[in-house]
Order: sequence, then C-alpha cells, then structure tokens
Amino acid sequence: FHSTNSLNKCIGYLFTITKVTITGNHFSNQGVIVVFGGSHAKITSKGPTSLEVLIPKHGAGVVDVVVINADGSRHELKQGFTYVK
Repeated sequence: FHSTNSLNKCIGYLFTITKVTITGNHFSNQGVIVVFGGSHAKITSKGPTSLEVLIPKHGAGVVDVVVINADGSRHELKQGFTYVK
C-alpha cells in the first residue's frame, strides 16, 4: 500500500523558490514524479518515506498534489497546497 501522509508546508508564495517535504511510505527510489496542480515539481531528495521537492511555478490558488511511483501507483492530496501572492 502506497500513501502520502502530509506536506511540511501547505502554502507557498508566487515567484519564490519553496522547498516542500512530502511524507508517506513506499515511495519509489527511481522514477517517482510529484505534481502540483498539473505541473511537475523538481525532486531534490528522495527516500522510501519522504520526498523533498521544489514547487513548480503556478498561478495563485489551491492545487492538488499528486505523487506517482514508477509502478504507476499514485496518491493525491486534494487541495494540498496553496499558492499565494
């Protein structure tokens, strides 16, 4: 069972580089993808229970955060992150 439990930050400012830690379990070491509101995040560190990512650029608003493992399994945090001005 794959799951995404939480984000260490749920708000980020537009035009600011924000690092976010996602915790969960059974994340792939290779081929994992993290998506914020349809845009891919840059993964800076990964392990089986946490991922550190730099959030992608996005307009203001609330977005879903999706983690997709190499095996196709995915977990979504509905309205998991808010971009603010």
